[in-house]
Amino acid sequence: MVRDYKFKHLSAGDLLREEQEKGGADADEIKKNIKEGNFGINSGTLVKSDLIVRLLKKAIALNGLRRYLIDGFPRNKENMEAFERIIGHEVDIRNLIYFECSEQCMIDRIT
Repeated sequence: MVRDYKFKHLSAGDLLREEQEKGGADADEIKKNIKEGNFGINSGTLVKSDLIVRLLKKAIALNGLRRYLIDGFPRNKENMEAFERIIGHEVDIRNLIYFECSEQCMIDRIT
């Protein structure tokens, strides 16, 4: 999609790590939450989703392209609600791609 259709790939995890490495305003919060595993599928309070959405919004503003492939977000309904609340009026979501794989496939990918 990036190569053939000129989408800009944005990884939620990469954005969090980059912000942490830059020592940005949210670096301490990101470091704490990553250490505690609070950005996973079954976690995430409103503040954490707001943080990710703010980083996505900043990345979208910096890139100026019109097509984005956002990887790793949303992971749950609360993430999507934060996205809609913060930048939903600024973007038009046309498609959502959901990949489902077996537990063994996930284990193979991370090992």
